[in-house]
Amino acid sequence: MKQIPVTIITGFLGAGKTTLLNQIIKKHTAKKFVIFENEFGSENIDSELIYKTEGGNIYELSNGCICCSITNEFGLMINSLLLSNKQFNHLLIETTGIADPASIQEFFVSGERIRSKFYVDSTIALIDGENFFDLLTDRSEVRQQLVLADQVIVNKMDRIDDLKKEQLDQKLRLLNPTARIYYTQFAQLNGINLLDNHFNTAEKVEQLTYNHFKTVQLVNDEKASKHEAITTCTISFKGDFEEERFRFWMDYFLKFNSSNLYRMKGIICIKNEPQKMIFQSVKGYFTLEEGNYWNDTPRENKIVLIGKNINKEEIEKSLKQILVTETE
Repeated sequence: MKQIPVTIITGFLGAGKTTLLNQIIKKHTAKKFVIFENEFGSENIDSELIYKTEGGNIYELSNGCICCSITNEFGLMINSLLLSNKQFNHLLIETTGIADPASIQEFFVSGERIRSKFYVDSTIALIDGENFFDLLTDRSEVRQQLVLADQVIVNKMDRIDDLKKEQLDQKLRLLNPTARIYYTQFAQLNGINLLDNHFNTAEKVEQLTYNHFKTVQLVNDEKASKHEAITTCTISFKGDFEEERFRFWMDYFLKFNSSNLYRMKGIICIKNEPQKMIFQSVKGYFTLEEGNYWNDTPRENKIVLIGKNINKEEIEKSLKQILVTETE
C-alpha cells in the first residue's frame, strides 16, 4: 500500500478553518479525501458545514480535543479506517481551535505500522490577521500552532492596514522562520497549493534548513530569547558524529526536553558517510534519513530548534562532546 499523505489544519477559534477546508476540497476535485473533523463539545455541528463530495468520508470526533484523545477515539478510528475497504488517497484533519498539533504529528511518526501507511505532508496553521497580536498574548495555543506549522495562512487580510501587515509578517518570521507564509481573505486559495508539498521529506527539510541559515542572522535569536516565550535558535559547527551515539544522545535529550522543545530539524555529518543525514523531531520522537551527497558542499552540522527555555550554549556544548575524535 502506497503511503497516504496527511494534512493537518489548525488555527484558533474563528480563524476560518472550516472555510479553508471547504476551499481545499473544492479545489482538488480529483482527490479522494477522508476527513477527520474535531470539535470541542458534545455536539459537533461543524461537519454539517463541510462541503460534501461524491464518495467523501467524514469522521467526527466530539466531546473532546483531538490532541487529548489521540490514543483513544482517534486511534480507534484510524485503525477502523485501515481495516475498511474505503478508497481514499488523502487524509485531512481539522483540529479544534484549542488543539496542540504536536500530539497529532507525533501519532503519525511514533509507530512503524502508522508510518508505513501515512506520512504528514504538512501542518497548516490558519491565523486570524485582524486579532493575531491579541490572541498571541492571551492564548498559548496560537503560538504552539504557529511554531509547529509548515505552512501559515494569514486570513482576514482585508481588515488590516499595511503597517499592521508588516508588523505581523516580522513576528511570524521570527516565531517560525522556516514556514511558508500566505496572506488571504475569506481563506481563498487563489494561486496557492497547500497539498502534496512534502514538507517532511529529507529533501525538503534539507532545503528549508539551508534556506533558514542563509536568511536568519544568529543575533536575532539572541534578541528574541529575551522577549519571546517560544523562540527559534540555530546551531552550526563542524565535525562528524557516530550514528548510534547520536541516536542515543537524541533519545536521552528528547526524553528530558520534549515538554519545552516543540520542533527540531537539521543536517548532520556521519563519519565515513558520503551523504548528509537529515533529522527532525516532534515531541519525544525523531527520524533520521539519508539526504543528498555532500559532494563539494562543506561538511557542517546545521540544527534548528523551536521551543521555550532553550539553552543554546549547553545544547551545542553537549553535541560537540559526542563528536568523533581524531583517535577514533
